[in-house]
Amino acid sequence: MFEEILLTVMDPLLRAKYEQFMAELIGHRKAKIEALSAKEKLLALQWMRCDGQILTPALAKEIEEVLNDEGVEFLKQHKVFTPDVGPTV
Repeated sequence: MFEEILLTVMDPLLRAKYEQFMAELIGHRKAKIEALSAKEKLLALQWMRCDGQILTPALAKEIEEVLNDEGVEFLKQHKVFTPDVGPTV
């Protein structure tokens, strides 16, 4: 639901880049996690980070619950869509 709202208001070029990014990212989700649940959780976490409701260590831990190691690394290395998550301690 949250993603649908975002897609509705996005510029078409940004939307295309976002959809490509999200498809690749969701491909790195853990096997037990459904795609829609993963998308919604990752978007909610990003919103919480931007709103100051979650700190980087907690954010990293939450992301690691959704994505496999390759997905976490993909997210960390992405040039545009990145949560600025450093290594967890």
